[in-house]
Amino acid sequence: MRFFTGIQFKFLVLLLLVGLLPLVVTSGLFYETARNIIVADRVEIYLKHLSQQNADKIDLFLMERQEELVAMASTETVERFLGHEQAEGLSEVTRILNALVKIHEVYDVMVLVDTRGEIRAVNTLNRFGDWFDGRILSDIKGMKISAFPEEEKAWRKALEGVAVVHEWFRSELANSLYYFEDDDMSRCHHLLFGQPVISRETGQVVGVWLNVMNWEFVQAILDLVEFDFRRYGLDSGYALLLNRDATCILASPNRKNRLPGTTKNDIEVNPAVNQELRPLYDALRQGGSTIRYPMETIRYGGVTRIGMSEFGWIVVVSLSEDDTFKPVQRLKYIFISIILGVVLLITLGIWFLSRQLIRPILSLKDSALDIAHGNYAQRVKIGGSDELGVLAAAFNQMADTVEERQQALEQINRDLEKMVWDRTRALEQSNRELREAIENLQNTQNQLIQSEKMASLGQLIAGIAHEIKNPLNFIYGNTEFLAEYVQKIRNYVNFAEQEIRHGADGLVRIRDYQREHNLDFVMEDLKNLAANIHDGADRIRSIVNDLRSFSRASSGSPTAADIRKILDMCLNLLRNQYKNRIRIHREYAEVDKINVYIGKMEQVFLNLLTNAIQAIPEDGDIWIRVDENGGRLWVEIEDSGDGIPPKLVSRIFEPFFTTKDVGEGTGLGLSISYTIVQQHGGSMSAWNRTGGGAVFRVELPQVSELSAGEDHE
Repeated sequence: MRFFTGIQFKFLVLLLLVGLLPLVVTSGLFYETARNIIVADRVEIYLKHLSQQNADKIDLFLMERQEELVAMASTETVERFLGHEQAEGLSEVTRILNALVKIHEVYDVMVLVDTRGEIRAVNTLNRFGDWFDGRILSDIKGMKISAFPEEEKAWRKALEGVAVVHEWFRSELANSLYYFEDDDMSRCHHLLFGQPVISRETGQVVGVWLNVMNWEFVQAILDLVEFDFRRYGLDSGYALLLNRDATCILASPNRKNRLPGTTKNDIEVNPAVNQELRPLYDALRQGGSTIRYPMETIRYGGVTRIGMSEFGWIVVVSLSEDDTFKPVQRLKYIFISIILGVVLLITLGIWFLSRQLIRPILSLKDSALDIAHGNYAQRVKIGGSDELGVLAAAFNQMADTVEERQQALEQINRDLEKMVWDRTRALEQSNRELREAIENLQNTQNQLIQSEKMASLGQLIAGIAHEIKNPLNFIYGNTEFLAEYVQKIRNYVNFAEQEIRHGADGLVRIRDYQREHNLDFVMEDLKNLAANIHDGADRIRSIVNDLRSFSRASSGSPTAADIRKILDMCLNLLRNQYKNRIRIHREYAEVDKINVYIGKMEQVFLNLLTNAIQAIPEDGDIWIRVDENGGRLWVEIEDSGDGIPPKLVSRIFEPFFTTKDVGEGTGLGLSISYTIVQQHGGSMSAWNRTGGGAVFRVELPQVSELSAGEDHE
């Protein structure tokens, strides 16, 4: 570690920057130039050439198959066979089909179909030289080609007199004769070639020759690319074949059962929806004869479409970035070796050059460290009268001065420790007194809040008593009618019990009695009396419950509450002060419950609503709005009164400040309300509205932000 902080290291860094930096920059430029040249060489030329070469091979292979089929369909024996409805010549035609299957070795099935869609002949030998199951062959012969939808499409088109090459597909006809399920995935797919058989005499189409070619022979062309890459040590290289719009992989080295137990399969996969292959799809959609796309590593590829317009397949020959830049990587290692050698030579030179100069300085440094660690008697022993000798003398003089100053400093520290100890005890005493004062202040504040709440409660009692008196008078007045109706019903029951013994005559007298005493009206009015008494009692119960809820001290912890219900309770308590003269407009939005001290919030809104009612001398309106925005719930109380004098708006939340006449207010209601809202992490503001009246707005956080220490009132 000492070396990295010394002059030797600084010399080394300087020489490395001066001598090594140009070499590094030159090497880097050379490396990038070589990298760009290799990209142009391997990707632009080599991979593009390989993709074009393989596209040409596939084109040539398919054209050969077409030409073969033209020659096959012109066989005179086949023409005569399809031109007659009788089965004459079937054995000869079957022999021809078997011979052609063995010669060409690429066709799974050859079938002859007449113009009515009937399968007239099929090869009985497979391309491996083995006989097919006779029962399956007997089922196929005589079947309608419509049993195989893809083959039927080719047959119908060939009936029009044109040769057909059908797109890559899974042949149900071939699968009925072969068992491909456990084979290489490429063998499960086919190409279909169709050629019309034309009568030489009439020039009419007498049937269609269909050849179902196994796809593994196209796959084999592309597999050769992978084998060629591996011969040159490029194990990441391979070729792909995709359909016209790159939405399906037709041939790939990653395919099921290519080797026993292989499960990874890209054939039939849509790169557009496969997350792993999506970069390949995006690169192909951008166009161009070369592509670059990320897979497990960055890959480069040459792109060519095959020439046959029926398909438009895309051949991609791909190589990973690591294999692409193998020559450049070797060149990079050579550059690194050269640079490391240069660094080693420079380091050795610096070490030998600076050894004689640095040793005296290191001795001086060690002595300085000893003094720094408290050994003030340490002195430097350096002989000579050169600059280092002068430096040593100056250092020793400095050491003498430091030793004297240290002794004086130790005495000062001892005196200072005693002063700090005395001051600490005084501060501890002050802190205890301050904590006691804060606790007394909090208790006083809570008592003041409860006192203001009780004062508000006292102001409500007279109006509430009147509110309770009205339903009580109503209940009392209705009890006389209730007693009268009950007596009538009792008399009716006694009369009916006596008359019911006289049978039909008694029933007639009972009905007459009922009409004479208007008992139907009594029963209906009795029901109404009960409902009215219930409504009056419910009104009294509601007022008493709200009054009890408001008057009790709040619980020691915040509770989830609906602010709208708190507002409605306060309005219920104040109803006698505003009924028949002030219209209340509730504009409540759907809001969530929030955690508050319910008793304190009841006091806040009761103060605000009382002020709003008192601000309206006669008729007027009060608007109460509740909504939420940006994680905060807000309540606005707006009145149509005279408003707040503009010069006093900024002072209305001050303690003991009031705009009311002497004797009508204490000046604590808004101040206490303001403090309560702040304890909840909220804010309160007020302003005059246009056209007269005042607006008070309370904002509260929907997530609890109660002040620290507010766990109790």
